[in-house]
Amino acid sequence: MAEKIRPGVVAGLLAGKSESSSEDGKEGHVVQVLEIKQSGSFGSVQRYMAQVNDGVTSVRAMLPSTLSSEISSKKLEDTGLIRIKDFTVNEVNGAKVVMVISCEVVLQSLGKKFEKVVSGSNNISVGNGSSSLSEDSSRSRVGGGGGGGGEDHAEKKRRLSETTSEPRSASKIAMDQSRGSTTPRTGAGRRVYPVDSLNPYQGHWTIKVQVTSKEAMRTYRNARGSGNLFSVLFADEEGTQIQATMFNEAAEKFFPILQVGKVYYVSKGSLRASDKRYRSVNNDYEMTLNVSSVVEEVGEEEGGKMLKGVRTMKYKFVKIDGLGAYVGSRELVDVVGIVQSVSEVMGIRRKADNEELSKREVTLVDQSCKTVVVTLWGALATEVGKDLQERAAAAADAADAPVLAVKALRVGGFQGVSLSTVNHSNLQIDPEGVDLEEARALRDWWRDGGGKDMPKTSAGAGLIASGTGRGGMSNERSNLANITRENVGMEKSEFFDVRACLSLIKPDQNMWYNACPSCNRKVTGDGGSSGKYWCEQCQKSYSSPSKRYVLVASAVDSYAEAKVLQVFNDQAEQMIGMSADQLAELREESEGSADASKTKYARTLIAACWKPMIMTISVAYSDYNDTKRQRLVLRRIAPVNYVDECRLMLAEINKHLSGH
Repeated sequence: MAEKIRPGVVAGLLAGKSESSSEDGKEGHVVQVLEIKQSGSFGSVQRYMAQVNDGVTSVRAMLPSTLSSEISSKKLEDTGLIRIKDFTVNEVNGAKVVMVISCEVVLQSLGKKFEKVVSGSNNISVGNGSSSLSEDSSRSRVGGGGGGGGEDHAEKKRRLSETTSEPRSASKIAMDQSRGSTTPRTGAGRRVYPVDSLNPYQGHWTIKVQVTSKEAMRTYRNARGSGNLFSVLFADEEGTQIQATMFNEAAEKFFPILQVGKVYYVSKGSLRASDKRYRSVNNDYEMTLNVSSVVEEVGEEEGGKMLKGVRTMKYKFVKIDGLGAYVGSRELVDVVGIVQSVSEVMGIRRKADNEELSKREVTLVDQSCKTVVVTLWGALATEVGKDLQERAAAAADAADAPVLAVKALRVGGFQGVSLSTVNHSNLQIDPEGVDLEEARALRDWWRDGGGKDMPKTSAGAGLIASGTGRGGMSNERSNLANITRENVGMEKSEFFDVRACLSLIKPDQNMWYNACPSCNRKVTGDGGSSGKYWCEQCQKSYSSPSKRYVLVASAVDSYAEAKVLQVFNDQAEQMIGMSADQLAELREESEGSADASKTKYARTLIAACWKPMIMTISVAYSDYNDTKRQRLVLRRIAPVNYVDECRLMLAEINKHLSGH
């Protein structure tokens, strides 16, 4: 059946009318899109702006991110048609903007701008991939002869003058229509938006979410002062998560209100693009609630029980044999695996405050036949870990071992690669749901005897053997020219072993930072006369922090000009031969010297250069001033074993001579 654009649709959008605009009963408003332009991106989401047109009126609209792929693949172009299914209207810089939440493509391109012609009422019809203008011309008779109910001449003239007049502005039409109707889009009910439709352009929204995790209240201190904050994770009916953070007065207000497992209506918060280096969920935005935000608990009569979608939480699983790329990264990962073993709960004391923490270790395996140890902390170790241990013990045989899906895990370099839970981690034992095909496939593979006769090796051991991670050196050598080629490290961090030496460590750079003696995190001065330093992680003050290296150095080999490496504490101590505290003392002694190049401080840095060594270097792209550039980090150094290196070189020569 033909789709039709009806003049006046845009005015209806601006007035908040949500009834169907199609004769076939399909929900939504069919409009034409003009002047499609990029409006920037937030995280990995590219957004587009356009003018939506109905032949009489056009207005600016923000198109949803779900339409981005259609635009980039040319399935929707300028003058194309879309059906708007869900929307809201915001005011941006004094002008009305339609925020499209959900829509579908009706026609790729009409080829021209649709404009309402003067005579009669006309529509644009689209059917079977073609479009045509159809006009319903009304023939009117002047006078009243023949009992035909003719149209008064003055009335006809007035109608024609209205039709041919200049189109009114979108805001004018919205104002005029709102005078005649005050009914909101949602009617008598509450309008609820899905979490994945939220974006910073929306001014008014309400979400219905469940609190899936909640951090303890903590204190922060920075150059602007100190205060309190805490974060929660919200999940909606679709299982989409978003992190919400509250500071100071808002933190005090909402901390006793927000409880894990309960369902709330949340509105009047603000959104911003999340930093993927620190985010705990796979969402391109994060939320901030302030004292004026509204949080209302949902009663059971309104559906305040556990949201169904939370049980089918959305995951972005990483295979166990691919975890090496995330070692040392702040990015959190999701993992699913068959439970091989569950340890007893253990207690350890944290150095910072001597607090006893509970931990439990779970070993997982997947189709790669690689294993990894996941460390559960706190309540996850004592409660969920206990349930997991009981299920694993109750399994009749190994084929019935439970499947564990874990969301938001930190990847560490212990024993090559290891995983540990964070405050926002979420565990599901034998998960079910349409979004968990990986879990079902893994369970079927295991029950069918998959990997039964194959050796299971640690993911960390595999990294050490192959040289693809931080665990150790490989038997392959690259060079600085090769690893700095364009696009190396663009998708993920890549690791290389290079035979090279340092050529320069600039003595006037900032080579260290003040660190907490307990956790090695950066500490900040309190700005007062006390001379004490505050550790945000440990929540303690220290009068004498330790110093840890973070410096840049130039490295060269026989293939390329000098390349700049970032060097951290452990590797810098190996190269320089002393701690940052000791080198800082030498720098203080050298201050005021007539010839700085002859001081012990300068000689120490010179002595660290021009020593051949095997360097493990990671290459990745990072954002700097809105541009991407390669970042080389020295991950490990080892002295050159000349016998082994000669053997490697001979093997390389033989390989080239044999033509392989």
